[in-house]
Amino acid sequence: MARACSRRDVLVVSRSGDLHARLLLAEIRDLGGQAELVAADDLVDGRACWSTTGLGSISSVDAADVRPEQYGALWWRRGATSQAASSDLDDPVHRAMVDAAWRDFLIGLCGIRFTGTWVSRPEVTARAENKLVQLDAARKAGLLVPTTVITQDPAEVRGLWEVTSGRLVVKALRSAGGFTYPTRRLAQEDLDRTAAIKLAPAIYQEEVPGVSHLRTHWLGTRFLTVRVRSKALDWRRDLGVPMEVAALPSEIEYQLTKMFLQLGLAFGVCDLKESPDGKVHFLEVNPQGQFAFWDALIPGANVCSAVANYLLALSRGDVVLPNPEISSRDLPGVC
Repeated sequence: MARACSRRDVLVVSRSGDLHARLLLAEIRDLGGQAELVAADDLVDGRACWSTTGLGSISSVDAADVRPEQYGALWWRRGATSQAASSDLDDPVHRAMVDAAWRDFLIGLCGIRFTGTWVSRPEVTARAENKLVQLDAARKAGLLVPTTVITQDPAEVRGLWEVTSGRLVVKALRSAGGFTYPTRRLAQEDLDRTAAIKLAPAIYQEEVPGVSHLRTHWLGTRFLTVRVRSKALDWRRDLGVPMEVAALPSEIEYQLTKMFLQLGLAFGVCDLKESPDGKVHFLEVNPQGQFAFWDALIPGANVCSAVANYLLALSRGDVVLPNPEISSRDLPGVC
C-alpha cells in the first residue's frame, strides 16, 4: 500500500559521530528521499516535547522539528547511554539523571508515536546482540555452527580443547566501554590461567579452517554478500587481501532468512566462513553491523546505495518483511 503523501521517508536515530548514519542520510537524500537524523547523544541544545494531547517532537541535527509518526521507516542504528553536554556536570548522579531522562524520552516518543517499519526495534536489537540468543537461533534455523561452549569453567574449556585437538578460538561475550577484545587462538598455556578464565564467561569455539570469509547483509527479502580471502583469523586487520562480491547458496540464504525472522530483525550483518570442504559455517550476526567501507574496498559493491534503497522501499511500503511464522520454503526472494 502506498504511503500518504504527507508522510516522509526515513528517520535515522544514531550518535552524532556515526559515519554510517551520515552517509546513509546523504545517500537517501541523493535518491530523492526525505530523511532526518536525530543524534541520540547530542539532544540537549535542541527541543523535545510530548503532551497528553498526542503531540510529540524532537529536534534533528539540522534543527528540524521531527514528528516520528510522519516517517515510514525508522532506522534505529545507535542509541546513546550519555549526552555530550552532560559531561560538563560535576556530579555523576546529575549526569546519570540527565542521560536517563533523554534516553527515556527518545525511546518513549518513538515507541508511542512511530507507526511505520522499525529497522530494528531497540529491544529486539538488544536481544539479538546476545551471543547465546543468536547462536541458538542459528542452530535452530539449520545453520552449521562450530562447536561452541560459553563458560567460565576451566574444566569445560580444557574439555573442549581436547575435543577439538587444540583448534580453539576465544571471543569476548560482549564488548564494553568502546573496547572490543579481538578474537584469538587459544594457546595451551592459556588453559592454566584458571583465575582469568573464571572471571567471566567467554566464547570458546572450534576454529573453522580455510581462507574464505563471507560477510552478508540482510536486506529484508534478499542478501548482499562479499567474500574476503585471508589466512588471518580476523581479516579486518589487513584490508589489502582479495575481496569480491559473492553469492550464497540458496539453502544458506533460506536458513539465514529463518534466523533473521525469528530474531525479529529487519536488517543485520552476518559473518560466515567457508571451510575447504565447501561447507558454510555461521559465526555471528551484528544487528547494526558496519558496511559502508565495502564501497571503498570493492569497486561496484554499492552497499550503501543498496541499504539506502532498502530503507526507502520499507518506508514506502514497496517491501514487506516476511512473516516470522513462515516455515515453508516459499519465502520472498529466497529460492
